[in-house]
Amino acid sequence: MPSKCKFRLNQRNGVYFSGEWIIGTVLLRTTKEKTIRNIRIRLLGEAKVHWSEAEKDSGTAQYKANEVYIDQTIVVYDEEVLPPDTYVFPYKFRLPKSCPTSCRGNHGHIRYFLELRVDRPYRYDNIFTRPLTVLKRVDLNMNPEFKT
Repeated sequence: MPSKCKFRLNQRNGVYFSGEWIIGTVLLRTTKEKTIRNIRIRLLGEAKVHWSEAEKDSGTAQYKANEVYIDQTIVVYDEEVLPPDTYVFPYKFRLPKSCPTSCRGNHGHIRYFLELRVDRPYRYDNIFTRPLTVLKRVDLNMNPEFKT
């Protein structure tokens, strides 16, 4: 039976505001002994866009870009052997106040997720992810266009 992983969050629905703390635990259950390098928890928030435009002379032009808003990693287990057992790994990350709101569109997305990676030598890593939703607070009173 393969390893199983469950993310526990301080916000049950996984919705956070920019600047908030993401605090929780990851429950990892293994049934076999594994040789590993380490186990890491990562918080990644990034934007990716991609589109193409038809050009008269050269055919189609491709455009793409990405931007990383947060990429933090903590090592939670640093031994060479992982015996079969149930493990609980705590984590704590702070979202920057400048993080934009999660979204998805025709030409790209802004996504945030937690990742638990069991780094294994000479084998594929075991990777478990949990998507998050981030909302940016906007004070409309600060925008002169909305003042009367």
